[in-house]
Amino acid sequence: MGFPLDLTQLMAREKGLAVDEVGFEAEMSAQRDRSAAAARAAKGGGGRSFVLEAEQTAALQAMGVEPTDDEAKYAAASEGSLAGAVVKAIYNGAGFLGAGEAAGEAAGPVALVLDKTHFYAEAGGQVGDVGEIRASDGTWRFEVTDTQAYAGFVVHVGRVVEGQVGLGAEAEAAVDLRRRKRIAPNHSMTHVLNFALRDALGDGIDQRGSLCDDEKLRFDFSYGKALTPEEVVRVEAAVSGVIGDAQPVYAEVAPLDKAKAIGALRAVFGETYPDPVRVVSVGVPVSQ
Repeated sequence: MGFPLDLTQLMAREKGLAVDEVGFEAEMSAQRDRSAAAARAAKGGGGRSFVLEAEQTAALQAMGVEPTDDEAKYAAASEGSLAGAVVKAIYNGAGFLGAGEAAGEAAGPVALVLDKTHFYAEAGGQVGDVGEIRASDGTWRFEVTDTQAYAGFVVHVGRVVEGQVGLGAEAEAAVDLRRRKRIAPNHSMTHVLNFALRDALGDGIDQRGSLCDDEKLRFDFSYGKALTPEEVVRVEAAVSGVIGDAQPVYAEVAPLDKAKAIGALRAVFGETYPDPVRVVSVGVPVSQ
């Protein structure tokens, strides 16, 4: 991450200078995006990039492809498969396959765009789902190794492991449910940790990022100084208490302006939220 921002600000003040924090955060966010894109390409693309830039999303629109309906992604935690999906686009990293073309095992890594999905695309620090997309008639299978979203289009990255898939094919999507169930609690705990840190340290703490997968959570934050051992113990005790009490998790979709008015809710700097937005609360119903 380079030289710490807080030390840079301190040294700048000593010289009568100021740091453009907004500009710094914008450039840091852009670098995170570049780094994440490179990591995604290496993870699921076999060296190919499946990032959809403006050119690719415009091409999808010109093809008459609508943004993916992914409303079912939250229900996927209890429902492992989604039937009745249709393959709307196939991207090979260089271009989209046309009508009459198909991708088979020899095609290598490709990406499928469906009309609807319950795969969770990477967002909010939570990694994208993996799993399988298969033909409704059993003639082909596609292994999903990563899921991303660009301009509303959910991209399932992976490879065909059986048969051939073409445009218009009817499909059933199947999320790796066991993996998702391990990821979800880690995501919830990043918010609990954020609350516990703010409760122990006050408003001087700001979230700067997070990573939630099926093995761990990582929470990045800025604070003007190192935590004392007593503060660490207090934060750990608060988080452990929530886990030990098995407090329920509530979720509700609300208009963005009303969500921002919730006293205990804290938006993440640099994040763009949809309207309406899904609000999650641990221990207390959102309405309260």
